[in-house]
Amino acid sequence: RPAIWKRLGGSLQVDVSSGGISLCLPVSDNAIAQPTEHKYSCLLFNARSLLANITDFQNAMYGDNYDVIMVTETWLNSNIPNSFLDFRGLYEFLRCDRQITVGGGACVAIKKSLRSCTVSIDATDLELVAVDIFGCNFKFRVVTVYRPPYYNETARSSALVLCDEMSRLSSVKWPCFIVGDFICPNICWANCSAPNEGIQDIVLRLINENNF
Repeated sequence: RPAIWKRLGGSLQVDVSSGGISLCLPVSDNAIAQPTEHKYSCLLFNARSLLANITDFQNAMYGDNYDVIMVTETWLNSNIPNSFLDFRGLYEFLRCDRQITVGGGACVAIKKSLRSCTVSIDATDLELVAVDIFGCNFKFRVVTVYRPPYYNETARSSALVLCDEMSRLSSVKWPCFIVGDFICPNICWANCSAPNEGIQDIVLRLINENNF
């Protein structure tokens, strides 16, 4: 199940049936003005191949007119240009394509009418993208993550790196939203517990320690 974590300010309105997300960010235009809200329509979905679901993806851009679209399991590679995904050229794309095997990947598509800046990622072996999006007097960060469904020693090491990176990326003074698919089905949210196996418990600890 896709995860949506928020840190610092703002609010989320989530339509579970459609995957649509409304980000509500409080903004004050100047020191005297009363705070107002800026709303952005966003979509998060697990594609399991953007090419196989290209019609749905383009309908989300051109029909539903989302401001930000966050995708996990894009299954893209360097041979697939952004112009194929968005033939009208309305969106900027930030992609992390899996380099060796088929599958995985993360992507964020942002309307070109919004000002954005790619956030650098320290770890090179994660399927993760991060971007800061700017308004007139505010900004917010979106981090999109896909964690492959493995639970071996390599996966445990990767989970530690992933959690360190997400902790670093969320340590900012503006709202940060972490979304994606972490493949942690055995976390019990009712009592905040997880198996002691070095992956799901590490992810749960990240959530608790960073006040998500």
